[in-house]
Amino acid sequence: MPSSDLADGESDPTTWAEANLPSEQAAGLIALADGLCQIGRLRDGNHAGQFSVFNFLLRAAYEEPASGSSDRPLVILMQAGVFRRHAWYARLYWPNDDRPLRVELPSPIDKGWFWWPDIEEIAKRLAGEDVWRQTVGQPWQTRAAEIAADLQTAELFKIRR
Repeated sequence: MPSSDLADGESDPTTWAEANLPSEQAAGLIALADGLCQIGRLRDGNHAGQFSVFNFLLRAAYEEPASGSSDRPLVILMQAGVFRRHAWYARLYWPNDDRPLRVELPSPIDKGWFWWPDIEEIAKRLAGEDVWRQTVGQPWQTRAAEIAADLQTAELFKIRR
């Protein structure tokens, strides 16, 4: 069942602190994930992309809308680890006239996982390339700042399993 159709009580409000995800870093992560999807659309028509650096993988894809809905949620997945495995994902719905940005998380990011340097490395390698400029049309930091503004009023939910 698409998460936008969840009945009340199947998701609970949460905070950035409980998610172990600083909102500034969330904005950078979302900007990079959306950029990967835009590059994927340009290259092969799919609204999806991935980038791997070291032992870290970032994947992003826009889901098909549920029947009767125009929402195409962006799903972001991060995975890392050789000895200790880490995995985390989020689903987000862009703001529209009816609601602000909505972010759904099944779990917080592991406390011992230092994933941000890998995101910065991916951004350094990808966001300066011509394909980024063609598809996104602005620097990573600028796009992240726009998303950070949306995150100020975002609804953040923990999905119950």
